[in-house]
Amino acid sequence: MEILNFSCFRAGRHPGILRHLVRLLRAASASFDVVATSMASGSKKTCKHTLVGGNGRELPDFLPALKTPALKTRVEQRIAAPVERAAIPEVGLDGFCKLVSSNIGAVSRKSGVLPDGATTETSTIKPTCDAHIPIRVSVIVPAYRNAGELSQCISALHAAATSDTELIVVDDASEDHVSSTAANLGARVLRLARNAGPAAARNHGARHAQGEILFFVDADVVVPDSAIGRIRTTLDNHGEIDAVFGSYDSLPAAPGLVSQYRNLLHHFVHQTGKAEAATFWAGCGAVRRLAFERVGGFDERRFPRPSIEDIELGYRLRRAGYRIFFDESLQSTHLKQWTLRSIIRTDVIYRAIPWSRLIFESGEALDYLNVQASQRASVALTGLGSLFLLTSPLHLELLTMLAFACVAAVIFINRDLYAFFWRARGTFFSAACVPLHLLYFVCCGVGYEYAWLLSMLQSAVVRRGRLKLRRFVVDCAEPD
Repeated sequence: MEILNFSCFRAGRHPGILRHLVRLLRAASASFDVVATSMASGSKKTCKHTLVGGNGRELPDFLPALKTPALKTRVEQRIAAPVERAAIPEVGLDGFCKLVSSNIGAVSRKSGVLPDGATTETSTIKPTCDAHIPIRVSVIVPAYRNAGELSQCISALHAAATSDTELIVVDDASEDHVSSTAANLGARVLRLARNAGPAAARNHGARHAQGEILFFVDADVVVPDSAIGRIRTTLDNHGEIDAVFGSYDSLPAAPGLVSQYRNLLHHFVHQTGKAEAATFWAGCGAVRRLAFERVGGFDERRFPRPSIEDIELGYRLRRAGYRIFFDESLQSTHLKQWTLRSIIRTDVIYRAIPWSRLIFESGEALDYLNVQASQRASVALTGLGSLFLLTSPLHLELLTMLAFACVAAVIFINRDLYAFFWRARGTFFSAACVPLHLLYFVCCGVGYEYAWLLSMLQSAVVRRGRLKLRRFVVDCAEPD
C-alpha cells in the first residue's frame, strides 16, 4: 500500500480551492484509492485526507494544515461521488505531487487566498516534494513594491535551482502583492513588520536560511540558468574565495535611452573590473555564511534605504581577510526602469554621498570600479569644466574653450565606454549617452563635495569639543 498524506489550507471557507483539490484527487485516483479521515487536536479539528496506493510507504504532508471541521463531510461526499476514470491518465505518485504543487498557486490566486503565514512570517509551500536533501544554497531575495518583476525573478531562480537549494523572499512590508506572488510561485516568504530597507531584509533572510552559501539576488534581476551552478563550482573548487558576484548583462529589459544607458554602464564598469574584487555586489552575489556572520552581515542601521550596503559589506569582508571574486560570466538581466530623476537622486543621495563618506572614514580610495583613478579624474575634469562654463560670461571665449577642453578630456578618458555603447546600440545611442555620462560625473562630484564638507564640519566640531575638554581638565587641575 502506498499512502500520501496531505492537508488543504482554508478550503472549508473557499469552495473553489476544495473543488480544485478534489478534481486533482480524482485525476490521481486512477492509480490510488482515496480515503478521507479526520483527526482531533485539542479543541480544534484538522481534516486529513489519505491517498492510498501501492507499497505501504507514507509520505509527509506538503501543504499547510486546514483547521475547519466542516471540510470532512464535504470532502467525503465529493470523493464518494462516482467518477468517470476512463479518460483520465494515470499520473502516479510523482505526477500527483507535481500536479498539486504546480496548480495550487493558481487556485490561490483565483480565490484571493494566501498560504498560512505568507503575510506575517513564512510560507510553507515548497517548490518540490523532496524535503530529505539538506539545503546547501539559500537564495535570498529582498522585495518591496515590485510584484511584477519579482515573478520573473522567481521563475528564473526556479530554473537555476537544484534539489539542495532553498528560495527565500523577504517582503519589506510592501503594500502590494509581493508576499502572495512569491508564495504562489513556490518561494518561502518572510515578511518584515515595517519597511526597513534591503539591508535589513537580507539580514532577516540570512537568519532564517539553512544553507552554508547565501546567494543574494535583487527582485528586479533575472539570473541565468547556470547562476547557482557557477557559484557552487567557484566556491567548491576554490576554498580561498569567500564571496563571488557577477554583473548585469548587455541586454537590459527596460526600454528607453536612460534605462539602456544606465544598465549598460553597470555592465561595462563591472566587466572591465579586476577578478580579485575589492567590494561586493548583492544584486547577484553569494557569500559563505561563516564569513557573512563573522563580519556582522549588512549594516542595516546605517543603510535603512537602498544604497551602498553591499559595497560597505565588501569593505568589511576585505579588511577581515576574506577574498572576493568577480565572475565575468555570471551575467543577469536587469528589469528596472530608470528615469532621469531617479538616476540623479540615486547617484547623489544613495551612492556618491555615502560612498564618499565611507572613503573618508576608512581612509581607502580603492582603484576599483566606479572609484578607480580614471573615474576620479573624470569627476574632477567635469567639475572644472562646469566651473569654467558657469563663469564664461567673465571671459566668454577663453572660459568656454577651457570648458570644452575639459569635456574633450573626459571623452578621451572614457573612450572605451563610448566605443562599447557604439558597438551595442549604434552611433546615435553612443552620442546621446555622452551628456548622460557627464551628468553622472557632476552628480558624483556634488556628492563628494557634500560629503567632504560634512566631514570637515564634523572634524571641526570634534576638535572644538576636544579643546574645550582639555581646557576644562586644565582648569580643574589648577589650584585655587
